[in-house]
Amino acid sequence: MSRPSLVVLLLLSCGALASDSTPQHSIRGRIRAVGAHPSRMRVHLNGAQQVSIVAQDGSFEFNQVASGSHVVEVVSTEFAFEQVKVSISRTGQVHASFAANPRVTLPYPLFLEPKGMNQYFEVREPMNFSFILKNPMVMMMGFTMLMVMVLPKMMDPETMKEMQEDPAVKTMFGVKDEPEKQAPKSVQGSGKSGKK
Repeated sequence: MSRPSLVVLLLLSCGALASDSTPQHSIRGRIRAVGAHPSRMRVHLNGAQQVSIVAQDGSFEFNQVASGSHVVEVVSTEFAFEQVKVSISRTGQVHASFAANPRVTLPYPLFLEPKGMNQYFEVREPMNFSFILKNPMVMMMGFTMLMVMVLPKMMDPETMKEMQEDPAVKTMFGVKDEPEKQAPKSVQGSGKSGKK
C-alpha cells in the first residue's frame, strides 16, 4: 500500500474509535394507565428517531442514547400524555421535566401517567331552553304579549273608553265608523205578527 492511503486508513480508524468512545446512556421508565393495554402504546424519542414498544407491565427503555436533551412522547390511541424533556449529562446524570413546564421535575426512572382520554369527536351540547329565550324574535314577541296583557290593566276604564271612541285611534287601526244598520221594517213587522 502507498503511504497516503495508509494515512487515510489510519485517520478513519481513529475517527471510528473516537465516535465509539462517546458515552452511551439509556432512558428507562414505566407507564401507568388504568384500563389501557400497554402493548397498544409506543414511546417515541425525539420525534420517532427511536421507538420503544411498551411491555405488558408498562415498562419501556431506550438504549444507546447520547448525552444532551431529548423529548420522550407516549403515543396512544386511548390516552393523552404530556411530552417529557430528559436531559442527560456527560457523567450520565438524568434530569427529567415536563416539556411544557420545565419547573416541574419528574423522578427517574420515568413514571408516566395520562393527563386524560383522547376525544376524537365533539361532545354534543344538550338542549338548552335559555338559548331559545335569548333569541331576539322570542324576546320581541314576549315583550309584545306582556304589553297586550299589562297595558289595559294599567289604564283606568274611562280613559280606555275615550280611546276606543276616538276617531284618530279608529282610523289608525283601520276601523271605519259606520252607523248601526236597523233591520228592515217588513222583517220587524213579520216577526212581531208571527209571535202574536
